[in-house]
Amino acid sequence: MIVKPEYKNVIDLDYMRSAIQKVLLSQGFRWSKTASKEKVELLFVKIPIHEDGNINFSAQKEISDRQRKVEEIKNSINIELSKITNTEVVYD
Repeated sequence: MIVKPEYKNVIDLDYMRSAIQKVLLSQGFRWSKTASKEKVELLFVKIPIHEDGNINFSAQKEISDRQRKVEEIKNSINIELSKITNTEVVYD
């Protein structure tokens, strides 16, 4: 992903990566199905804005931070679930 110079200070790359990934998945793209540049260029990605219409960088950052925390929690749950699943119970 290449951000145009005029957007470098107003677009959070983590937010944008996540937003693009979400749109791609909703459009039926999977890791095994390549999303060409031409197809990606046609996608619509929602970006938080202020009431005055300017891009809201802090809202993007907050959303991406929350998404990161959710992913960390999901990973922790999967690790614990794996431990439980692989636990052998021995009855006397």
